[in-house]
Formats: sequence, structure tokens, C-alpha cells
Amino acid sequence: MPRPASQGRARSPVDDPADRLSAAGAYAALGRVLPPDGVVVCESVSNMRDCQDQIRFGRPGGYYSPAGASLGFGVPAAIGVQLAQPDRPVTAVVGDGALQYALPALWTAARYDVPVTVVVLRNDRYAVLEDYRDFLGLPEVPGLRVPGIDTVALARAYGVAATRAAGGAELAGALRDALARTGPTLIEVPIGGAGEKHW
Repeated sequence: MPRPASQGRARSPVDDPADRLSAAGAYAALGRVLPPDGVVVCESVSNMRDCQDQIRFGRPGGYYSPAGASLGFGVPAAIGVQLAQPDRPVTAVVGDGALQYALPALWTAARYDVPVTVVVLRNDRYAVLEDYRDFLGLPEVPGLRVPGIDTVALARAYGVAATRAAGGAELAGALRDALARTGPTLIEVPIGGAGEKHW
């Protein structure tokens, strides 16, 4: 017997400034644009709960995530889901740190013209690793901040259409454009809320 579509938890209100989103605000914008048959592959582990709070999935098989805090799962998995279900729009949501573990997957999407959308939530750090560090009571660990990486330029170098979106309206417009494309798109979204724990 098929399971019913997820109703999810009650949405928390999102009130972000026009020019910078929280992670919850970015997921809320995606939730407003994503069609009922849309699929989200979420690998932004430090704010995964925001995804589950803000997006309602209209059909089973609409949400995928890694079982643990693995890095590099999101984009390759989203490409695979899109190839397996070409009739459903697939969006990967990844952190800017996690994206670095699977950048060559963008070439695959471009090479085979896979119409997957990649939303990069940019906070210039490996947020989940910082959260683990704090949980374990460790001192400062080098290499957890990754400022200055231009994921838009990297995506374009791999042949993927790419843009930046600041506020909710910009992100919603960029998502609509991406969903209308026949090839892959990357959207970088700077997010605030550094230091918040979400897991």
C-alpha cells in the first residue's frame, strides 16, 4: 500500500531582510516554487531541519538526504534521481563546503544535459563540522572556513548555467528560470544565521 505524501511539520514563520536570507528563508522560497511532483535532494546538513520544516512534498519519493553527515552526496545523487525520474523536476540543496567534495558532478550534468537545479547555500564555512567541533568541546580547528570560493564561476567553468540570488524574490525568480531550462542550473544563495545549531 503506497504511503501518503508527507504533510511535514508546521512551518515556522520566516521574516528575512530583502537582501539576505536565512536557511529557512531559502527553503521557504524553494517550497513556494517547487511543483507538487518536485524532488529535493538535501545535503546542507547543518540546516536540514529547515528543509523539512519549510517544504511540503506532494508525491512520495520527493525527499532524499544522506543517512549521516557525509560530504559529496547531494549533487551526484540529484543527477541520478533526475536521470531515473526525468518527468519530475529535481533540486539539490547543498552547502558551499559540501559542494567542494563533488564539483566534477557538475560536468556530468552539463555533458549529458541533465536538467537538475543545484542550490548552494553559502555561509563560507563547513557549518556542520563547526557544530560537531563545538559539540565535542574541541578548540579551533583549521580549515573549516572556506571564504572567497566563487561557486558561480566554478559552475560556469564546468558548462553549467549559474547565477546568484540574494533575497527571497530573487531566489524564487531564479528557481522558476531553472525549472524552465532543459539543462542544469546552479544558484548560489548567501545565507545568514552563522552560529545557529540545527541538528
